[in-house]
Amino acid sequence: MFAYVLVVKCTDAWTKLYEVAADGSPLFGDITAITDALREGAEFRIHILPELFLEVNNAALKSGLVCASSLFVLSKSNWDTFASSMFWRYTMVCSDGMVYQARIYLGKQEQLPSLQSSSHSIWYTRKLKGSQQRPNPLYCTDSTFEPTCNNVADIISTSEQGMSIKVAYHFGTPAYYLNSIHRLEVDSGSCRLVAQMPWKIGKSASSGRYYTPLYWYIALIDTEAIRTVTRWYIGDHTFNSESTGTLLYTEWFVDTCWALVFSHGVNGEPLSGSKETLTELILQGRRVQVVFGPYTMEADNVIIDNDIVTAQLLGQIDTLTATSFKPGKAEWKWVRISSNGKYNVDLYDIGASQKKGQSTSTVQVSWVIESRVWRLVLRTDSFGNDVIGSKAFLKRALKEGSRLRCVIYEQPTVKLVVTADNIEMSVDDNIAAQVFRLISFDDSDTAFIPFWRILLITTKGELKETRWTVGEHQHRGNVVNHVQIDWFVD
Repeated sequence: MFAYVLVVKCTDAWTKLYEVAADGSPLFGDITAITDALREGAEFRIHILPELFLEVNNAALKSGLVCASSLFVLSKSNWDTFASSMFWRYTMVCSDGMVYQARIYLGKQEQLPSLQSSSHSIWYTRKLKGSQQRPNPLYCTDSTFEPTCNNVADIISTSEQGMSIKVAYHFGTPAYYLNSIHRLEVDSGSCRLVAQMPWKIGKSASSGRYYTPLYWYIALIDTEAIRTVTRWYIGDHTFNSESTGTLLYTEWFVDTCWALVFSHGVNGEPLSGSKETLTELILQGRRVQVVFGPYTMEADNVIIDNDIVTAQLLGQIDTLTATSFKPGKAEWKWVRISSNGKYNVDLYDIGASQKKGQSTSTVQVSWVIESRVWRLVLRTDSFGNDVIGSKAFLKRALKEGSRLRCVIYEQPTVKLVVTADNIEMSVDDNIAAQVFRLISFDDSDTAFIPFWRILLITTKGELKETRWTVGEHQHRGNVVNHVQIDWFVD
């Protein structure tokens, strides 16, 4: 474990970079600004007018266009109501104003017709903050597969300190691919860092559109420029293909706006920092990276129950080694880590509800918090009244490009903290945030099959959820609760 450090707060803001009309004509900025930001490893957000705001998971430059993917968009009948039958709406927004949606039922290999439209959109960006000691890109390889900037120890130590990293690659042509990483693993035996990216959809190399039938494009990329990909059809536990090859050029970008605030031993005993500080900062909207063993992952959600902090880490496929998948298998590895040292692992076949393994143990953990300040712009009570701030403040921040995190007071002793995957405004300026990456488990019942808790969080004080069995198109009911919600923007 590394020592507790204080860092200067990061104050970099989101910037409007580009605006394009539905007919493809630029209204603000130009495509060069987007391509430059992409090649600098920047973060993106997109506003599709009139009132839809999207997180960007991955982005690519190809044939003079930049296209950004937002995968965690689920079906709704209107801004604050789920559709009766749940399906994915994998959304790709391009810099020429085109928007593509591939649609497939949740937990079932049955596609709906794809949609294509032209839309007025605004692109926002924020550069990843490097430092004098860690300039971006922090690590690079060229066609000889040798480092061309810094050395591998730099990127490994950065991961071990819990900082977030992105990886980009290209093949010596203008095409460029920037990827969000969901799991980092230090392979100490071969002195390399391995990035895993399970949340990607296969695309055509020629058109850049999603392949049909849809499949998961699950990739491992390491610091020796080796990429291994396993492909599995979405909605079913059916193998497509696997491949391993080398990437001609890679660039690894770091965001240094993170600081260790608490580390503990296998029984939760403090080693540095304090759990109270961790809890306080999480309830101020800060994102969390969890470092345990050789892994670094960002929490998909955090639950604070009395004085125990639990992070769900859902974005990974179990692997045979750091650099290879299990032959002929693809199993979700869903991890829950708590501040008392408890470590739960559940393995489920991708595209199925079949449990493949389960374990409970303890682990030594470092909790690393984002040093950017998230501003509380609104607190709504269970009736949707503005208690702190206002809905107008929230709306203004979203229209300036901010991300959104919500602290939900589910019960008197239980708080749930999540990041909005997409946001939609109503005509009366109420707002609904949609969240996908949250699973309900029951460790006391061996026959229990987990379900997705897909959320709609509204400024009317509503926590709406629709529940669907993991790996199946099986509805487990809808629930609506009226709760206090804190709304934070960055």
